[in-house]
Amino acid sequence: MFRVLLLVLLASVPAVAQSSVLAGLVYSDTHTRPTASGKDPVEGARVVVRGTAFEATTDTLGMFHFENVRAGKYTLEVSRPGWKTAVATVTVDGSPLPATVQIRLIRRDVVAGSGLVYVAYQQRKGFELKPMRTVPGAVDGGADPLALESNPPRSPRAPVSLQDNPTTGDPDALMLLDAAAPEGSKVEPLQGHPFWLCFNRSGTALYVSTSSQKGRANALEIVDATTHKVLRRLPTAGLVTDLRLSPDGTLLLASVRGASPGVHLIDTAQQLPVGFLPLGVWQPGAAAMGADGLIYVASQNTAGSLLVLSRDGQLVAQARVGLQPTDLILSPDGSRVFVVNSGSGSISVFGRGLVPERVLPVGAQPQKLALSPDGQRLFVTNRSSDSVTVIDVPSLTVWTTVEVGDEPIDVAFSGDGSRAFVTCKGDGTVYFLDGSSGQPLHVTHPQPRSSPFGIAVRP
Repeated sequence: MFRVLLLVLLASVPAVAQSSVLAGLVYSDTHTRPTASGKDPVEGARVVVRGTAFEATTDTLGMFHFENVRAGKYTLEVSRPGWKTAVATVTVDGSPLPATVQIRLIRRDVVAGSGLVYVAYQQRKGFELKPMRTVPGAVDGGADPLALESNPPRSPRAPVSLQDNPTTGDPDALMLLDAAAPEGSKVEPLQGHPFWLCFNRSGTALYVSTSSQKGRANALEIVDATTHKVLRRLPTAGLVTDLRLSPDGTLLLASVRGASPGVHLIDTAQQLPVGFLPLGVWQPGAAAMGADGLIYVASQNTAGSLLVLSRDGQLVAQARVGLQPTDLILSPDGSRVFVVNSGSGSISVFGRGLVPERVLPVGAQPQKLALSPDGQRLFVTNRSSDSVTVIDVPSLTVWTTVEVGDEPIDVAFSGDGSRAFVTCKGDGTVYFLDGSSGQPLHVTHPQPRSSPFGIAVRP
């Protein structure tokens, strides 16, 4: 009787469902972080098990796992900004061994539209090119991925970020950097050795200055901003030191130094040269046109000078600045001119009529500067002190100085002014800074064979 009762009791107890561990890898084949297996882990991807409360985010190795998953068949959905959503099915059998799955993510195509950041990458000096074309190709050949990196390790002061960007083995290239989702960026190889970048007002054409490398002379290449095909190649009288649009966008000013220093004037409608303003003994660092049509040139001879030229190249005015001026910018209303004095570590500020207002100390060997769209902040790259100086324009005071990567060169603001982007030539990175405070928000992975130089944001 007892035996029968026990059997009845056992039969009345519901069976306990078996459970197990569900684990997986989310990867891509974009070679952001090449491994010997060729599968790049995707960090920061959101993994959801449909119909359950299970949800996780992949770690630095692209891994995720769930515990106490009941036996059954499940559908997993994986998503990440800048990537196409992936769906996979996996069966959990309740055995002691984990159920495993590998899910491949594919990047969305980069939309070459307004707000995209274009970065000119040029071959690192002293780096010998190898017969392989890409880093993944070298890895497939048995090379150690870490040994392929010619750039120094990322600076320890770089901000922590879950976002990655693609890398390329091409020594000269143009990166289309998606600021909202850097991992969805794209790299276009270039034939020339690029330096400075500038868009036309509509954002349909990109001007790229190239140097005399690979048997080519110094030139200005006009590139279709959507197809990235070179539309025209214009020879220049020397090495281009800066590219700048006129206020109405009808002219591109290309300052050149060398045996025949001067300023090229390019018609942006016809994409043809319409003039050249020779500077004689003056070597220009940059040139900009005011709303009145006068052309301001930061130049160096035995001393630094700010030259003011008429449209036909006649000298209208001149003012003394610091040593080795490398850049200048005019305030939107034309009331002030800011000149970067690289050899003096300062910014010269002039009011109307070239009346000196102030000399602001910045970092060592400042290079380029950018004015925020609202005219309130001025960001200055300091090449030798590895920093960016933020100047408050209304008060003409140094707001703060922030550390960035090695040898910052160029800087540009996003269209809304919320971000500033800085190219760091020494360690091969691009820093994203807060457009107001200047604090670092993100830093890109360096390219293995090249360093960033000029930068421009597509209008």
